Amino acid sequence: MSSRTIAIALMGIVGISGCSLAPKYEHPSVVMPSSWEGGAHPKESVFAGGKLSWDEFVLSKNLKKSIQIALENNKDLKQALINLEATQRLYGIQRADRFLQLEAQAGGSRQRIPADLSQSGEAIIQHSYSVGLGVSAFELDLFGRVKSLSEAALEEYLATKYASYAVRIALVGEVMRVWIERQRAHERVKILLGMVDSHKKSQSLIKERYEKGASGAMEYQEAVNLAIKAQMDRYKAQAELQQAENALVALLGLKSALELPAMEEEEAILHGEITPYLPSELLQRRPDIGAAEHRLKSKYANIGAARAAFFPRIILTANGGSSSELLSKLFDGGSGAWSFAPQITLPIFDAGKNQNSLELAKLRRDEALVEYERSIEIAFKEVKDALSLSASLHRIEKASKESMQNEEKRLKLSASRYSAGMDSHVHYLEAERRWLSERLAWVEAKSADEVAMATLFKVLGGGWNPEEILGEDEGLGANKEE
Repeated sequence: MSSRTIAIALMGIVGISGCSLAPKYEHPSVVMPSSWEGGAHPKESVFAGGKLSWDEFVLSKNLKKSIQIALENNKDLKQALINLEATQRLYGIQRADRFLQLEAQAGGSRQRIPADLSQSGEAIIQHSYSVGLGVSAFELDLFGRVKSLSEAALEEYLATKYASYAVRIALVGEVMRVWIERQRAHERVKILLGMVDSHKKSQSLIKERYEKGASGAMEYQEAVNLAIKAQMDRYKAQAELQQAENALVALLGLKSALELPAMEEEEAILHGEITPYLPSELLQRRPDIGAAEHRLKSKYANIGAARAAFFPRIILTANGGSSSELLSKLFDGGSGAWSFAPQITLPIFDAGKNQNSLELAKLRRDEALVEYERSIEIAFKEVKDALSLSASLHRIEKASKESMQNEEKRLKLSASRYSAGMDSHVHYLEAERRWLSERLAWVEAKSADEVAMATLFKVLGGGWNPEEILGEDEGLGANKEE
């Protein structure tokens, strides 16, 4: 029997193996509402029902640049991608056990036999040479143990891949949030500088009036205290700006704040409207839910491997080639050699090891099911909370902006009265401070609204395309049916 004949025979044996004992996976039934309960903005959006792409959701050019830098440099994302590659390699190792591993073998030996052991009564030296192909310890997977382990490794890989997209989404959302905080702190510093200047002017005017006896010491001290408080608020805003820049530097993986993209003087950083899709679509949009489901599928496959441990295991070892006492005659006719050594192992007594392994696999499956259901509950709560908060803050921002615009009109009227000599400079400065205070409140409200929109974008699963996984791993999925 030649090496080719042995290889063909073994391939035929492999072809009849692979019966799986894993329980059939059934998608867990999830009760969900037909639509979201309020909170959605009334206007239609380009994101309604479609993919939520961060580069379309973000309006600021420099924020887009910052997100791209973070996706290239962030250490957490790099770690997630390394873990992804590691699980992919583990799947490749586990899947390789399902196929014959052919090895080229060559050897030679030289042995001296003493005279008292030799049939001829004289000491002799024996030579032997061999070459061929061999199969070492291949498991004939009649009950699907190896196949189940391979499927479990594949599902773990896919779970890790979904999890890496979850890290990506979280990173994009965090960069948005910190960028907005940085922008807000920058605007607050500018506004508070104006307030400090206004308070200093008031303090100077009241001091003149106090020295002339036109105002009391209490009024002057109040002006001094207001100027000090405005200065303290400015220092606080500068500290917040520094903290936001430090956080952004860390997220983007840069060395210093000098490398950060500059802030832009613009009113809108993000799209102000997102019409969420149906609740059922959230199961496909959220990668953390996808990761939980693939981990659940992995546990189903592990049950199949645990069940197969109760049945016999057949290990094949075989080789075939040529052997000869003389190297020159190694490939001559009649030098063919082969060996075939199957080994069967049947568990009889294992002190309950296999039974406990099976029960543990079932418990892990139940645990993964609870994790999957909990991931859905968390996702729905996060979306509902984000919708409600976003709708409320949207209304607050509009009201705050309207209040600021009214104070701006009052400031213009006060400036006209002061120019016409109908009002004092002190009253004008008071109107200016009120306008600056309302502007400061609007900046806070606008920032809170934008952060809420960034959160809504993140919890809806924005920033990736689910079709990417289906497209990239279509071949891997096909391997499951082999």
